[in-house]
Amino acid sequence: MISNSEFTEMAWDGVVGAVDAARDSKQQVVETEHLMKALLEQKDGLARRIFTKAGVDNTSLLQATDNFISQQPKVSGDTSGPIVGSHFSSLLENARKFKKEMGDSFLSVEHLVLAFPLDKRFGQQLFKNLQLSEKALKDAVQAVRGSQRVTDQNPEGKYEALEKFGNDLTELARRGKLDPVIGRDDEIRRCIQILSRRTKNNPVIIGEPGVGKLQLRKGIISNFLQSSLTLRKSYLEKLKYQYCRTSFVHLTFNKRKKLSQTVPRCFLHEDL
Repeated sequence: MISNSEFTEMAWDGVVGAVDAARDSKQQVVETEHLMKALLEQKDGLARRIFTKAGVDNTSLLQATDNFISQQPKVSGDTSGPIVGSHFSSLLENARKFKKEMGDSFLSVEHLVLAFPLDKRFGQQLFKNLQLSEKALKDAVQAVRGSQRVTDQNPEGKYEALEKFGNDLTELARRGKLDPVIGRDDEIRRCIQILSRRTKNNPVIIGEPGVGKLQLRKGIISNFLQSSLTLRKSYLEKLKYQYCRTSFVHLTFNKRKKLSQTVPRCFLHEDL
């Protein structure tokens, strides 16, 4: 018996969408290919983000899935309704195992995605044709999910919070997109000294608008990348848009709540 109480909202939408996909294809048995189609067709869906991180083109993935569906037997006339296929049931069981291994409370989209390589009928061959390894898929899930756990039925909105609410200065610096900072060596050196402390290591840069506070922060990141020091991530948080009107205070609070579990593993620059 499949109950929506054990799924996250997005994962349950995928299960319901799989039934609809089977019905639209005039196929009585709901199988794993219908679930894949439903997950890929979710707007801003987590599955699409995971596959993108893994280096797979979602359009090609959806096209391959549609081709497989078109090759399956169809029924005509009145039927007794959709039937859950054995491979679909096996995929759900494997997804439940991933949920348990990851210490989650609800079955989420990433658990379903991780279970597809174990599907011998459809998933294995699909990923093999697209040259997507199981390791690459797990790495992509880890990159999107981070250290978060599924403790409620809407966890997907909390993933990649920094990417949604900030600019990755580290990546911009690696790509050479940050302008060079000239004549601010003393300030940059002082900030790095503060960051190197074990305690009291949060530098505050104060000044009037337009004096170069943001450029100073960009200079710090570039300095790190040019040295032998390791810098994982540095984000410029876009808070100023949330403080424009008092009606958005609750939105700022919710955003900070999403960021709170991610921030300790990176430098967070608040642009107030």
